[in-house]
Amino acid sequence: DDNIVRHLSRMARNAAWGAANERAFGKKSDAQVDWEMTQFHAEKLKALLHNDELAHNLKWAAFNYAWATTNMQAYGSDHSEGRQSKQQADEHMASATRVAPKSWPMEDVQQLFWNAAWGATNSRVHKLARMTDFQYSLFHKKSEDRQDWPRYHEYSKKVKAQLGQKNAEAYEHIDGMLVNAAWGAANERWYGKHSNSAVMHWKKFDYHFETGRDVYKGPVEWSDIREMISGACWGAANERVIRSV
Repeated sequence: DDNIVRHLSRMARNAAWGAANERAFGKKSDAQVDWEMTQFHAEKLKALLHNDELAHNLKWAAFNYAWATTNMQAYGSDHSEGRQSKQQADEHMASATRVAPKSWPMEDVQQLFWNAAWGATNSRVHKLARMTDFQYSLFHKKSEDRQDWPRYHEYSKKVKAQLGQKNAEAYEHIDGMLVNAAWGAANERWYGKHSNSAVMHWKKFDYHFETGRDVYKGPVEWSDIREMISGACWGAANERVIRSV
């Protein structure tokens, strides 16, 4: 069933990014959205499988493989938390295999979880190694034909300084809205409205809007900032599509 495969894959990827992003940025970051989407796809999978025991064990296998790779990368392969998470993941996979349909390629499912987990973990570590500020790991390198992200980062630092300490936390959410709206619009136009990449960025955009509203202390309406950002990002994405036709 294509729907089962889709939700299984998205559950694994969202869990992988949830662990990687929580380790990198903390529980109060937009990693919360990764976990919410992990649960969303787990519930969809449960409804499709009509097998609560299988759904339960698949969900927790994905979760524990995600934390296993994150902890192994952070603390070494012999670290107790990493080994414990790996053991728990293997146990859930064994339980899932016992109750799964005989036609299911459970070794492939396990590899899907394991590789998704390592993929997110290694990607996040690679990006953090190149970071000088939140969000911009891949965008600092200047080239003759790409000045967009470096210029954005340059001016965003000036905006952060002008907003001052009282809006330091709000700035992070403005920054989060900007980056996620840009990627949300681009991915939606490229991959479609229901693609995982588009949905995740828009949900993170909404997370930063809702969370930032509580800490923003400025003269401009917070909702106006949201509309300005989303309007500009959609304008650019739509213009790119129109010009390519």
